[in-house]
This record gives sequence, structure tokens and C-alpha cells, in this order.
Amino acid sequence: MKYIQVSSPLNRNVPRLSLYYLQRLMTKPALRGMTISLLRSWVALRTRRYLRRQGDQGQVLAALRTDGIAPLGQVLSPEQCGDILRHLSKKRLSHREGADFTIDTKPGDIAFANYALADLVSCPHLLALANSPAILDLARHYLGCTPTISGLSARWSFPGKASGEVVQKFHRDSEDWLAFRIMVYLTEVGDAAGPHVYVKGTHLDRRTRRLPVLEDDAVRQRFGAHVQRQTGAQGFGFAVDTAGLHKGEVPAGQARLLPSFQYSILPCFLYRCAPEPVATLAH
Repeated sequence: MKYIQVSSPLNRNVPRLSLYYLQRLMTKPALRGMTISLLRSWVALRTRRYLRRQGDQGQVLAALRTDGIAPLGQVLSPEQCGDILRHLSKKRLSHREGADFTIDTKPGDIAFANYALADLVSCPHLLALANSPAILDLARHYLGCTPTISGLSARWSFPGKASGEVVQKFHRDSEDWLAFRIMVYLTEVGDAAGPHVYVKGTHLDRRTRRLPVLEDDAVRQRFGAHVQRQTGAQGFGFAVDTAGLHKGEVPAGQARLLPSFQYSILPCFLYRCAPEPVATLAH
């Protein structure tokens, strides 16, 4: 998946970007909530699937709705994590500045890098986890309709000095009218391995047209005890509404590999997606 851009007024991407920015511009909670309700009804009619009684997601769903972040516990076993790491070990990583390398040949000045979508959809266990009944049930009840899996990524974050990258500073995402992510630690993440940091409750703030990047001091001064650093063992997963303030902390001593799956009401119109050939699928 790549971000699309408008290169001219008649660019074919203009309709998609217009749909994306429409939800960015609608910031009033009442109007936004009404639009979300209409979209839920439209998805239900289109899919002919209506929301059923909640299953066993009570505590997780309540925490996600209230705090914007909810632990899921161990969603992958050590053996499954090992299978994934072996599959990805020789796959190419890329950074937006154009670097292309494997994990064993990483340049010293790279803060983070991502795997290609083709290598992720052919990876063992990832798609099975993204489509697992428990997670899809959580997505249905949080979004209020049959979810769209609108994002799949896996990112290494490497130790080093604080960078100017947006993802390593407090920011908000606005991928759809309502969306959240499942994130999984494929490496053990303690205090020195760049834990995910989230400001609980900020997903309920009124939306903003712009998505400002905030400095740590300003966030901690304003939100204090609501700032949560999410550590976890290998295979630990958690759900996050990324409309809330969050960042990936820069690792101090150990690299971190974090796959994530995004669930939304609609596809994210900011992405340029293309289907992967069936031949690339395995397992």
C-alpha cells in the first residue's frame, strides 16, 4: 500500500482523495456520528450482515471504547512468531528515502523500515490472525458493522537517536470515519525496545481538520497519568484506536518488529492498493 497524491486538477486520484478529506473536514461530533450511523446501515445492506449480539468481547470492547487501547494478551505463540521471523528474515525492507535492504544488512542510520505487502500476505499466521473469529468479532462490534481490513503492515524500529519521523512523535491518524488497529509484538518489547505509547481517552476528543504533531513535554504536561507505555512479551497483541494520540517510542537498545492490521468501516481512500497475485499466497 502506498499513499496517493494529486499531481493535477484532473488527476484520477482526485475523487478518492475527496472522499478521504471529506471525513477529515467533518469535525462536529453530532454530524460525524450521524454520518457513521448512515454508513453502518449502508454496509449492512450491502453485505446483508447485521450486527448480532455481542460475544465474549465485553471487557476488551469496553476498554477499547473507553480508553482507546485494550490488551489482547498472547495472540501468537513463540513457535508462530518464529515461523514469521524466519519467513521475513530474507525479505527486503524499504524506507521512504529509498533504502532497500534485508534485516541483516541494515544501514546504520535507518530509524525504521517496512516489509512489502506481497511478503506479508504470503507470510504464515498473519492473515489467519487478522481474520480470526475473535478479532473480527471485536472489529464488528467496535465499528458497528462488517469491517473492512484496510491496512496490513509490518515495521522494524531500530535503536538510535530520536528522529524527526512523525510516527515516532505524538500524532493522530484519520484513515476513515471510524477505524482501529490490532498491533502485535513479534519481538519482546520492554522499556528499552521502543514500546507503543498511547494517551488514553484522546480518541474521544473532537476531531481536528489538521493532524498536528506534538512534543513529549506538551503531551505529558497536559495528559499526565493518561499516557500509557505498552510493553509486552513476544506474541503479545493489543487493539488501538489510532484517532487518539500515540507514537512508537524510539528503541533505546533493542529493535522492535510490529505488524499491524487496520479495520475500518470503509476502505482508506488515501491508499493506492492493488491486489496481490494468487501465486504469491502460501500456507
